[in-house]
Amino acid sequence: MPLVIDCHDVSFRLNYLFNRVEISRDARKSWSIFYQDENDALGTFFGLTFHREALFVVTDSGVYSSPINEPAFTQVCPQRKGSDYVDIESFDNMLYACTNSSIYQASSGVRWRLKYDGQACGYFFSLLQFKGRLFAACEKGVYIASQEGRFWHPRYTGHE
Repeated sequence: MPLVIDCHDVSFRLNYLFNRVEISRDARKSWSIFYQDENDALGTFFGLTFHREALFVVTDSGVYSSPINEPAFTQVCPQRKGSDYVDIESFDNMLYACTNSSIYQASSGVRWRLKYDGQACGYFFSLLQFKGRLFAACEKGVYIASQEGRFWHPRYTGHE
């Protein structure tokens, strides 16, 4: 199922099947291709978010940003050595990106700093902003962030 985000009067969705970003300008009634490259120059898409008037995507080659009015992606951060980014989310005016083993934070997407090493949560799979909270789907359950992602608390661990 594609990931869909809304920003201003448009919606974007990540179409994993065709490795492209699609756009809707009519409240999700119809979709057109916003970005697709037959050569996969950006790599395989994993995550998508809207942050500070820009669209950010995570691919197997790093983090890219583009203005929302035209597809002009530029790399703002290469992949981490030894652990690739797998998802990205905008929360509380900051960007959060996770690898399988850690969560990083950046204000503009250029300088990333380690916020959490994931030892207690296991592998990270996805990030989600929901009802004013930042959640992470992890190997050991669903966790909620506190103190700008410094701490992660179990919300559901499968043992309840």
